[in-house]
Amino acid sequence: MDRFGRIFAPLLLAGCLPPADTAFPGAPPPPPDSGPVPDTGFDSGDTGLAVPEDPDCAIATWVPTDHPSIQDAIDAASSGDTICVEAGTWYETLDFSGKDLLLIGAYGAAVTTIDADGPGPVVSFVSGEGPDAELRGFAITGGVCSEYGCNSSYGGGLYIVGASPTLRSVVVEGNEVYGYYGAAGAGVYVSNWADPTLIDVVIRDNIAGAHYENSTQGAGLYLGSSSAWLERVTITGNQGGSYPSYGDGLYLSYGDVVMANVAIVDNGRPSVWRGAGLGIYMYSATLYGHNVIVAGHQADSGGSLYGLGVFAQMSHLGLQNATIHGNIGGGDGSLGAGLDLMDSTATLVNTAITGNIISDTSDPTTRGEGLNLRGGGVELRHCLLFDNGSTDVWGLDDPVGTEGNISVEPDYVDVSAADPLDWDLSLAPGSQLEDAGSADTQDADGGPADIGAYGGRGGTSW
Repeated sequence: MDRFGRIFAPLLLAGCLPPADTAFPGAPPPPPDSGPVPDTGFDSGDTGLAVPEDPDCAIATWVPTDHPSIQDAIDAASSGDTICVEAGTWYETLDFSGKDLLLIGAYGAAVTTIDADGPGPVVSFVSGEGPDAELRGFAITGGVCSEYGCNSSYGGGLYIVGASPTLRSVVVEGNEVYGYYGAAGAGVYVSNWADPTLIDVVIRDNIAGAHYENSTQGAGLYLGSSSAWLERVTITGNQGGSYPSYGDGLYLSYGDVVMANVAIVDNGRPSVWRGAGLGIYMYSATLYGHNVIVAGHQADSGGSLYGLGVFAQMSHLGLQNATIHGNIGGGDGSLGAGLDLMDSTATLVNTAITGNIISDTSDPTTRGEGLNLRGGGVELRHCLLFDNGSTDVWGLDDPVGTEGNISVEPDYVDVSAADPLDWDLSLAPGSQLEDAGSADTQDADGGPADIGAYGGRGGTSW
């Protein structure tokens, strides 16, 4: 049993998802004390910033009133303390130093920034911090790591090693990692049996680079030998290298992730020549998710790419009410623009796989533009497969017409915008995906579930 009280062993042994109306994946309980996101708005009226509305700041140490810098406040604090920070940009790097304390940007990430302005990581959790070590209400930016900048090509923004902190209402953007022999986790780097919780977090526009023919991994979020809980998280605009690049949005190896209401959109360099899983890359890992979007990953270089949306090797993937759409690119030898599963298993329920296209299909080895299976097995129930280039699936019998699987126009509200972040993948009134989900799943209103990321019990929780 993990620390959230969710029992994973039956799921791993069965290789499939439990019924939707059990704790997961239909409506998993939040981590303890998650609760609603505090109102951290501010008022810049005649008296300047108003009294913080975050109740946790009622009794707190304040920066800069009580301490001139955030790190000074951390150094003086003990586990269980609360530190609240005034709005502004704070040019420093932080280490929680093993203390389970609450650090709050009192007026929110829109106006409170921690900027390394050079060598990172911006914030480190490396001394066994637990879930009560919480970072809330900050933008994290400006961290640059390399062999020369911070003695490591990992973790420009957040560096979490052997710790289990909580990140809430945080924006991680504009961080970079570079390494001659490879680089990982420009936005967030997690390793060594860590187990963080991310709630209402945005990871965007972080960059990882490496010397030619050396790989980059997890430019947005890297998880190695670790687990994580992701709830209402957006991962977008993160770019790895050009040759090769793995998991520019999310890279997961030797670990487990549970996610709810997560959008992984438009990650990767358009010029990437070789790589896998620009959205999600999994190796010897397990991922369970409900209400998930993986969309808009596009590459026009003509190189060999595997699973622009999702790539999994020796892994298990369980998705309920997901939308995998508009992942386009790759040249000769590319496989599975939507999903490429290699020696892996997957259970997909109420999931839409649409509009995924390999750009150059002249090579006969290029196949399975929606879903490509090369070893392992896939169970699809009440899924949509539509408009995925020349071949919706490869490596398995066509599932359409069995187990409630269909092939119809999805009627998304709007996918015409050039920027995938502006797509509206909810269903237009009258869509044939309405109420077409599995009979043992329900929408939030108690009616039959829709197919896609906006159906099921979490469909209204975006």
